[in-house]
Amino acid sequence: MSNESRNQNILREISFFSIMRDVLTRLYLILLAAAIGYMGAQIAVEQFYVPEYTSSVTLVISAKDSSNTAYANLARNQQIAEVFIEVIGSEMLADKITEELGVTKMPGRISATRLENTNLLRIDAVARTPERAFRLIHAVIATHGEVSDYVFSNAVVDVMNDPKMPTSPSNPKSLVQTQQIASISCAAGMLTLLVVLSIMRDTVKSPLGLNSHVDAKIISTICYERKYRTLKSWFKRRKVPILITNPMISRAYVEETQKLYMQIEHISREKGYKVFMITSTCENEGKSTIAANLAIAGANAGKNILLLDGDFRNPSIYKILEIERNDKNGIEKCLSRISPLENCVEYQKRLGIWTLLPERSHRNSAELVSTRRMKEIVSECRSNHDIILVDTPPSSVLTDAEVMSAFCDCVLLVVRHDFAYVCDINDTIDRLNNCAMLGCVLNNYRQFESIYERSPYGGYAEDRKG
Repeated sequence: MSNESRNQNILREISFFSIMRDVLTRLYLILLAAAIGYMGAQIAVEQFYVPEYTSSVTLVISAKDSSNTAYANLARNQQIAEVFIEVIGSEMLADKITEELGVTKMPGRISATRLENTNLLRIDAVARTPERAFRLIHAVIATHGEVSDYVFSNAVVDVMNDPKMPTSPSNPKSLVQTQQIASISCAAGMLTLLVVLSIMRDTVKSPLGLNSHVDAKIISTICYERKYRTLKSWFKRRKVPILITNPMISRAYVEETQKLYMQIEHISREKGYKVFMITSTCENEGKSTIAANLAIAGANAGKNILLLDGDFRNPSIYKILEIERNDKNGIEKCLSRISPLENCVEYQKRLGIWTLLPERSHRNSAELVSTRRMKEIVSECRSNHDIILVDTPPSSVLTDAEVMSAFCDCVLLVVRHDFAYVCDINDTIDRLNNCAMLGCVLNNYRQFESIYERSPYGGYAEDRKG
């Protein structure tokens, strides 16, 4: 594979939607980082700020003789001014100043700058207090002549203006600007960290990523479907079951579900499989909803479909199908041989499917599914139905799925987009080795259409190329 193709594959494995979602859901961290930078800058400025005061004087440097032309005199005066700058910075002058002030150490610093194209010299005395700066500039004026005579005996130095006592620091606090820079920098750093963590998170973010990193092939990609269909339902947190019988469900979702069922029916005819187990690695990956929709799709195709809810710990099929829970003829009655199987299997006329559901939740679910009677129930159902869909608990939560895989012909693993870690998904596949692996369904897939163009035949065209 060429480097260009490899780079394209890496880019296609990155979910820009996941990055955007992670940034928006953790926007508070960016704001918190900005606030920390803002307050940290204020503390740093207050802690480390040292005010400095500057007192200045302007000197005119000229030669004593002026017999030459004006241009020559100016050039000579400028040359003398340049040498005078070196005098200002000399140790000899520093010693004279400390002697003049009666101190052992310079109370500040002095600097000299020649104004461009002139023989004017600006001398600045900088100290931590206005008094020290004022005294320092006067000491420079009083002592510079003694030192400059060693260099130029024919130089004339005139003071143009008297120095003044500084009233405000020459290095004012740049608090607002510093706070802005620190705030933006911290926010940008947190944003970068969130993006990197989102990219590095080892989850399935695309169909190509599932094929590349999961030890099972992908057989379907089911797009995201909103659970809150109206603004009112969102405020009341009332989720609408995502069933293909609902006219508000998108056409793409219905078509992908029907295509997935057709694959199940095809492998059922080809290999004689009847019992298909539908499970997932973690909770909330949408396996029960997919199981219910596959059962409805099979019924619409004219097949005799049985939907068995094998999640005794947290049964949810009755909620998804919006049917009343039967507390008289649940699967428990059949397991304990209180009622025969035909009394426990119910026909849902509205949906056209048969259901075998628990009547309540059980803490000892592993004991129920591992009984010999459970295997007998599945065996009896084989002769009465064309296809049996078994919804089991997540494999990372309970061992029920591993136990029930021994009763099933094939397993369909539901993988939610950017949810479970790849290593956990592969561990699930390794554990479910009692029956054949049909493949994985990438559920709840979300991506920007402009990047991954949707094919008119369903799915995403870019992912099919991979």
